[in-house]
Amino acid sequence: ITGQLATPDQLTDPDYWVQHILAPVHYAHGITTLHHQHGVQTFVELGPDATLTTLHTQTRPEALAVHTLHRQRADQHTLLAAAATVDPRPTGGHTHLDLPTYPFQRSRHWLPATVDAVPARPPVEPAGGHPLLGVPLDVAGTTGRWFTRTVLPDRLRFVDQHRLLGTAVFPATALVEWALAAARADSPEPGWTMTGITFDEFLRCADGVTLTLQASADPDGQVRCFSRPAGEPSAPWTQHVTVAAVRSGTPPPPPRLHLAGVRAGMAAEELDGFYDRLWRIGVEYGPGYRAMRRLLRSGDEALALIEVDEAERDGDGWLLHPMVLDACLHAGAAFGVSEDDFWLPAGIDRIEVYDRLPRRLWCRARSRGGPEGGERAMDLDLVTALGEPVARLTGVRLRALPRTLVTGLAGSRLRRYDLTWAALPGRPGRRAEVGPRDTWLVCGRDAEVVADWHAQLLGLGCAAAALVLADGARVPATASLGGGTVTVDPADEAAIARLVDAARVDGVKLRGLLLHGAEPADADPTDGAYRAARDALAVLRQVLRGYGDDAPDVVLCTSGAEAPTGDGVPAPAQAVLGGLTRAVLTEHPHLRCVQVDLDPAGPTPALSTVLDRVAEADGATHLAVRDGAWYEARLRERDLPAPGAGPVLRTDATYLVTGGFGGLGQAVAGWLADRGAAHLVLLGRRVPAVEPAPLAALRERGVRLRCLAVDVTDGDALAAVLAGLAGELPPLAGVVHAAGVVDDAALAEQDWDRFRRVLDPKVRGGWHLHRATEGLDLDFFVLFSAFGALVGSAGQANYLAANAFLDALARHRRARGLPATSVCWGPWAQAGMAVDQEVLGRLAALGLDALPTAEALAALGTLLTPPAGEPTEPVVGLARVDWRRSLTAAGRARPYRLLAEVTPADLAGGADDDAAGTDLALLALTDPVAARELVLAGLLERVALLLGLSAADQDAIRPTFAGTRLNELGLDSLTTVRLRQRLLVDYAADVPPADLFGGGTAAEVAELICQQLTLRSVVAADDDDFDDEDAEVLVL
Repeated sequence: ITGQLATPDQLTDPDYWVQHILAPVHYAHGITTLHHQHGVQTFVELGPDATLTTLHTQTRPEALAVHTLHRQRADQHTLLAAAATVDPRPTGGHTHLDLPTYPFQRSRHWLPATVDAVPARPPVEPAGGHPLLGVPLDVAGTTGRWFTRTVLPDRLRFVDQHRLLGTAVFPATALVEWALAAARADSPEPGWTMTGITFDEFLRCADGVTLTLQASADPDGQVRCFSRPAGEPSAPWTQHVTVAAVRSGTPPPPPRLHLAGVRAGMAAEELDGFYDRLWRIGVEYGPGYRAMRRLLRSGDEALALIEVDEAERDGDGWLLHPMVLDACLHAGAAFGVSEDDFWLPAGIDRIEVYDRLPRRLWCRARSRGGPEGGERAMDLDLVTALGEPVARLTGVRLRALPRTLVTGLAGSRLRRYDLTWAALPGRPGRRAEVGPRDTWLVCGRDAEVVADWHAQLLGLGCAAAALVLADGARVPATASLGGGTVTVDPADEAAIARLVDAARVDGVKLRGLLLHGAEPADADPTDGAYRAARDALAVLRQVLRGYGDDAPDVVLCTSGAEAPTGDGVPAPAQAVLGGLTRAVLTEHPHLRCVQVDLDPAGPTPALSTVLDRVAEADGATHLAVRDGAWYEARLRERDLPAPGAGPVLRTDATYLVTGGFGGLGQAVAGWLADRGAAHLVLLGRRVPAVEPAPLAALRERGVRLRCLAVDVTDGDALAAVLAGLAGELPPLAGVVHAAGVVDDAALAEQDWDRFRRVLDPKVRGGWHLHRATEGLDLDFFVLFSAFGALVGSAGQANYLAANAFLDALARHRRARGLPATSVCWGPWAQAGMAVDQEVLGRLAALGLDALPTAEALAALGTLLTPPAGEPTEPVVGLARVDWRRSLTAAGRARPYRLLAEVTPADLAGGADDDAAGTDLALLALTDPVAARELVLAGLLERVALLLGLSAADQDAIRPTFAGTRLNELGLDSLTTVRLRQRLLVDYAADVPPADLFGGGTAAEVAELICQQLTLRSVVAADDDDFDDEDAEVLVL
């Protein structure tokens, strides 16, 4: 429970033993304590299987772990082998320990006389008491039959033991049985025929979430099954399985199968480790599903012995027990359905059920040949131990799903993320390296600060150029960054581009960019935010266009944007530069990009100190200085508490939702009504001509709903509407600001009009809502932000800046004693802009999995009514992130120190990657053809990862991939940026964007990478290996 040795006080405390039942087991901590603190070198597992030993080898592989029993091996042999492994020496002279002295409670259990003997099966009972079917539901206006049931999936053995990447998922076989139960209802008929079975959607079961199940059986035989979270009447129903027709009766069953004759012509397949290999890739079967005892094969035909332990524990209402039927599908392993992929049922053409499935049976499988369209098909005959047929499945289609899709549906858990600040040592551990050949560009609106920093840089011995930003300034034709200070209008990007291009032509080597974005303290926050965003956008676009490939340092200096010590009132206008920092470091991961938040109430540190702190970071980070002390941002991950009842809203109050007609707004409105809200005001730029069905349902429930066309970026219009509502509705008690738009593009392709359009609803809209309600007694003021505002997101510089403003606004309000919570959401699965733009698959490939709507809203309720002891920060991230997948896809050449605490230990260093790169570079020199083939294969893997291609898709394009133009595969500007970054990190090869996005073939790109690898190999070799002539060639 604690990972430490238990004390006598704990062992005699009843609460301690209660925690054994309720709390997680810290097994890894426990064995680490025994190993490191107490010198334990050997661990012996006493149990029915090698469960803990498997966990142990992943946690402490250097210590010996031995299991004494194994479910699939002889007990005596396993026990003796364990004893010999622990101590191979003779036992003479060793101390003997007394075993427990209580007597054995002996019971006799006689085995069947013959292997094929089977007990008589009880008659088939009606499905009225079925674990999934529930009770009939009387639905007006329908001619079919409906059934409903509320279940807690954790308590269903066949669900809890069927997990994908740790998350419980209803097996497809349970969906089949559910649909069959709905069709047969109160009929005891054992024979049924099902045709046209289609699996529509995963039924994912979040821990502790109760589900409401509904099934409909139409007179024409069609059956459909649905689910949604219990207690959420506004949540949408999800359809999981559709059966075109279910009829009682079957054609005459096939003759009895002569099992001995079938087995005689087959060879046994190796099954040792089969389920362990599945477990390693994330298909986690519990003991009940590990039921394939033997597998034999001859050509396209296989025979599997299936035996499910204790199937009777699940009741008598089953015809097709999910565990038994699912285990029959495992016979597909004989036909190359590899356990290295996620092969999941996509549909079944026909099922004939002759009788209830026994817990022990034989499955005869016939393959229909190789994969077609990404699917494999097979037919199954299920027979008893005596060969009597019990079911036939025709056209069972298995589909290999991309791992990204499976992880998006059943992978990472919803967790909470907080931005914290860690104090840094008094002095930097590293000094910045500056020299006369390095040029730093200092830029900002404050001419005095720019001049001072310019002079300090010259005093440090390095070259420097100064760029002062001033509205309306004109740049002389002869102006040059090498000729002193230049004043330029940030709206005149053409002038900035000319200055950068001229510097490049003049041979100026840019060491770094220092952008000072501080605004006067009395500046209007919205005007200041727009000005800071426009200035930074103009300078960053042009500097990175001209010098981005040279990897200059980028340092963005804000003032008072953050709250590292928890006090002070943050300046929302400055926060937009923090969002831009995250955009730059995500789109250009090879750069050292740092935000430095200066003390608004103290002196500015010497520029040499700032540069030393930047050099010490050796990557991307966020720093802040207060009263001379330095701090660094860290993202902290924590588990969410179990969902509670959520807030109980007042019926005598009004609640306001902006963006109320979008998917998020409608979901929030329904959730507010579920929590008790009787008066809702929804705002949007336009009211839909036809009221959406969820809103119409709210009216039918008696909710007083006002839908108004109001642009929240117009402060006067918003104030007028709220004033008018004050006389018509109860007082306003809560606000949810869910308005927002996206206009994604790489930073280099953004312009100010696109940027401003995205800023408007978040920056002006958020500020106007704050001003219009700051005098009201609100229970909550919720701002919908984005997870990218915490960690970055490529191609969304405008969106990150806008949401960073909202996050700072929440901190600003809290510091003034006003309610505020900014939620940095990951993408929602059924609502929101990610769904509208069909990007969930791509986000999943980048490690960011979608949030089911009900789960997201339950988490929101927990934030608004936190249990005792739960932190109540003004800014909270809620997301499902697979950090291994995310960091691997990001391909950072430099660390992002914000993520230090969530980065898996084996991804924190890159020594292995460097060695691999060196080996490939040597191969490019010694065997160019083999190197090109390896690079070409690696290029396909990276393109597939970015585009979310399945294994079948990759197999389809592999033969012609070399001659395929990459832009014909679906690469856009954003994926081109990511692919270029990935190639730079993995191969140290800089491939120009024109070769990737402009029509270069895969073979041409691979050849360019190999050329750079060859040159790197030659340059890296010892000077002694070349004569003077060789050196002369390299210099030329």
